[in-house]
Amino acid sequence: IGYGTEKNARAVLGTVPAMTRHQELNVSGQAVFLQPNSHVAEAFRSVRTAIFFGAPKEKAKTLLVTSPAAGDGKSTLVSNLAITMASAGQRTVVVDADLRKPTQRLIFQTNHQDRSLAGVLEHKTRLREAIQPGPVERLSLLACSREFSNPAEVLNSPEFALILKRLAAAYDRVLIDAPPVTVVADARIVSTLCDFTILVLLADKTTKKMARSAIGSLQSVGARMLGVVVNNVRA
Repeated sequence: IGYGTEKNARAVLGTVPAMTRHQELNVSGQAVFLQPNSHVAEAFRSVRTAIFFGAPKEKAKTLLVTSPAAGDGKSTLVSNLAITMASAGQRTVVVDADLRKPTQRLIFQTNHQDRSLAGVLEHKTRLREAIQPGPVERLSLLACSREFSNPAEVLNSPEFALILKRLAAAYDRVLIDAPPVTVVADARIVSTLCDFTILVLLADKTTKKMARSAIGSLQSVGARMLGVVVNNVRA
């Protein structure tokens, strides 16, 4: 099973069932932690297993997660996937690199203005002071406390590249939440700094054309595609 052209098809790492509508973001974003025995939680664990086999931690410390369009569920995939990885014994950190619409702080309900990625980039705090503990052992969070007016320039800076390098040296897995790839250049910029990229597709919304366009945009800058996850799959 794959998306993309026949020559460059991408493996489907897994599918995630549709969650209950109108759930609070912190509930859907922490479904694995709050509902560990649910079908949704098991689906995220299956995706984790596919990643573990497809990208051993020694060769894939930094994983970028993006999607073709807004609303595809990439942020909740990042948070739930990070929880499953930490629960499996891997030191995991979530980095919210969506500087246009930071969401991880809402999912994990953090509210530290300076103790965040923004504070580090603006030299208001040190990296180790900005990293917050997650809801499970071995999970950490580097959230972003606000939007940036020049996100592409910030993500393309030596400072951001150094942050990822330091995190990769300290953690087994670094999961990076980035903006949609077909909308702005941010995800393509960050993908060049990461070991692999995962693309989130939304069932009944993402077309083959959209998927191919997203994959093509990433491949044009040399991103290494690990595969895709199909989100919001209904029975």
